[in-house]
Amino acid sequence: MKGTYIFRQNGVELGRCENVITTAGKNQIAKSIANQNSQWAGSIAIGSGASAASAANKKLNFEYARGPVNSISYEVGVPQSNNIRLVAKAALGENISGQIYEIGIFSSSSFTSQFETILCNCDDVEGWDYQKADGTWAELIDLVDVNNNPIAGYSTTVGRAGNQSIYFSPLPTYSSGKRVRFFANFDFSEVSSTDTFSFAVQKTGGSAGNITVRFYTDETNYFTASLSTIASGTTTYTILESAKSSWSVGAGSPDWSNINFIEINNPEGNIYLDGIRVDNVVAETQSILVSRSLPSTIITKVEGTPLEIEYLLDLF
Repeated sequence: MKGTYIFRQNGVELGRCENVITTAGKNQIAKSIANQNSQWAGSIAIGSGASAASAANKKLNFEYARGPVNSISYEVGVPQSNNIRLVAKAALGENISGQIYEIGIFSSSSFTSQFETILCNCDDVEGWDYQKADGTWAELIDLVDVNNNPIAGYSTTVGRAGNQSIYFSPLPTYSSGKRVRFFANFDFSEVSSTDTFSFAVQKTGGSAGNITVRFYTDETNYFTASLSTIASGTTTYTILESAKSSWSVGAGSPDWSNINFIEINNPEGNIYLDGIRVDNVVAETQSILVSRSLPSTIITKVEGTPLEIEYLLDLF
């Protein structure tokens, strides 16, 4: 079997890439062909991670958007032989933006929110706050230097999952930290102890980086976790994962069903924060990753314009 993804915008091909078909994906395809009421193509997802594709993959490295497969067909005698080609088509909507570093086709037609959830893309439209040198909080988009000159707290230098990321370096330091907050109401009570919170970051070099995260019910009640240290001197785009079981109560009596804001602290100021998501282990059994690919040429999904994706699966 051989699979190929083709990207089109307004009918114009932007690129294509071949894939690795997963072990679970081969079984899913075989069941579908044998008419065992198994669907092999339900949705196509895009992500910002770049770990090598493997037949053992069960999810994308860092998925940030997904679109349902809207048509499935087959062709015989392609290419110029008696082979059968399965064709699945999907479209990513106008509201999605970002750079496609990885792509995968899943067996389930369910949307991302049912199994795996992107919490934020770290874009200015989300209205992040930062902690000022005096300990008070202000909107990140209004960040200024000591001379009251505007500074870009949001950066397009690293903005794979969405258009922007948050750069900690220009943030002022308060109590040995550089902190940002994202306000939204989250119910994490259904997140299991083995599910993970994933943070997409890029290191900018220098000393070893570290991140502390707090999930607040309110100012005096929160959970906390320290993420894996990022190696000194690297500039790698990294996905840091923390299982729910590894979080502890930082203060008071926080409530997993009532989290009202997230705080990120990077004292060294040497990372870009590109996105936060929840990865649910149930997804690996209910929505099979059939194939995964890392395009050799990065495709940019532009906001305001749909992107059509066609997946060709040649059965030998």
